[in-house]
Amino acid sequence: MQHLTIATSSGLVWLMLVCHFSAALIALMAGTVALSVTKGGRLHKRSGLVFTGAMIATGLLAAAISVYEGKSVVGGAFQPECFFSSLPSACSRRSATSG
Repeated sequence: MQHLTIATSSGLVWLMLVCHFSAALIALMAGTVALSVTKGGRLHKRSGLVFTGAMIATGLLAAAISVYEGKSVVGGAFQPECFFSSLPSACSRRSATSG
């Protein structure tokens, strides 16, 4: 079976692939920042939220691309569910050092 590629796609499918790739790159960069700075700091929290949002977008786009290819949506849909369930803790305003 031939997979979709950015080079051979057009229209909405091309846009979904480009957005999926871009969201993944943003997640990689934001995750690197979140892991590199002091835990609990403002930059750590903001980059963590950007990472979470980018990973949700990546998963949702993966599910949509999978459906377009005629495959199951389960694999791509599982990833956003994991991040949506972790979102309340990521958005918590409590400091990591407070009791």
